[in-house]
Amino acid sequence: MSFKTFTAGEVLTATDVNTMLMTQALIRCTSGTRPSSPAEGWHIYETDTDKVYIYDGAAWAETLKIGTPTSFTPTWTTTGTAPAIGNGTLEGSYFRVGRMITYSVALTAGSTTTFGTGSWQFDYPVNAAGTLLMVGSALAFDTSGGTTTPGACRVSTSTIILTFFGTGVVTNANPFTWATGDILRLTLSYQATSA
Repeated sequence: MSFKTFTAGEVLTATDVNTMLMTQALIRCTSGTRPSSPAEGWHIYETDTDKVYIYDGAAWAETLKIGTPTSFTPTWTTTGTAPAIGNGTLEGSYFRVGRMITYSVALTAGSTTTFGTGSWQFDYPVNAAGTLLMVGSALAFDTSGGTTTPGACRVSTSTIILTFFGTGVVTNANPFTWATGDILRLTLSYQATSA
């Protein structure tokens, strides 16, 4: 249905409302009260999720989340002995705009955190369209030494790989020997496989 310009004095009919105004408006609803027979191109704003969707002719595709990011608890693995967060904290969150994902991870080591062996990896919340792309930055803070080490992170087949400049991949002993209170932060953006 094309856009219609109404003229002064023109009668607004039921057909105009149903086929012109409704298809050109942002519909407010909840995730449980979405329109049951949408037309391609309809937009909705869900008041319970703060997400905006567009109907692509087959399904509702998320285009934007307004407000706070979506929480995601990442899985922390290594290529060797498995690590364990123990009484430390490991948190993740992301924003999504169409197929673009911006994702952050925050790890703070506790007194019972173990760091495993081999290179560290984290999973990501939405499947990535490509792999082996340099997509983000990372920062490690050694609390005992008071030093900060910058680095980069990239999406691999199913995990995020971290590399620190001049020292290589992150391990239990790189870029320093990890201990209680040490902090790792990373932020990256990547393209999802679908909207």
